[in-house]
Amino acid sequence: MIIALETRSEESKTTSAPLLLEGVRILTLEQVHALPWGTAFLADLGAQVIRIESVDHLQDRKAGPFVNGQPGQEWWNEGANLAYFGTRNKQSLCLQVATPAGKEVFLKLVKNCDIVTDNFRPGTMRRYGFDHESLAQINPRIITLSSTAATAPRSVWRPRSPHPFGCYRGIALPDDLEVH
Repeated sequence: MIIALETRSEESKTTSAPLLLEGVRILTLEQVHALPWGTAFLADLGAQVIRIESVDHLQDRKAGPFVNGQPGQEWWNEGANLAYFGTRNKQSLCLQVATPAGKEVFLKLVKNCDIVTDNFRPGTMRRYGFDHESLAQINPRIITLSSTAATAPRSVWRPRSPHPFGCYRGIALPDDLEVH
């Protein structure tokens, strides 16, 4: 299987100063709000962000608003709001990582990435075999970041932060936060 990913053109590299994160490759399993917006900012700063999307979970692209208030024949490419903010400056790949073939492709991509991010529920990446320890066996220099639901009723972080939005701003992080 061949996967072609574009990078900034040689022309644009010679006519402008390099961006802060140019040369950094981020592989992200993300959906809905916080992480897609965060990785979009990293892409704005020059990182190559490869967004893995599941065909079954295209919430961001289904969000609208749509032209004339109705989705058209290409609804996945017509929405604004989350579709724009969550995917801008990124490369997108629909991939079912829960299947053996999807997992194989994902792990091949990990070999050539610097950072892997996700915003799944706690434990999901481990169940897929995508936890930091497993990914580090494939790529020892990999950095992983999980942006879990800090405000979820069963979240392990909930009792630690009286102000849930502080977790997203970096003000109320737990004392035992692990960064790999």
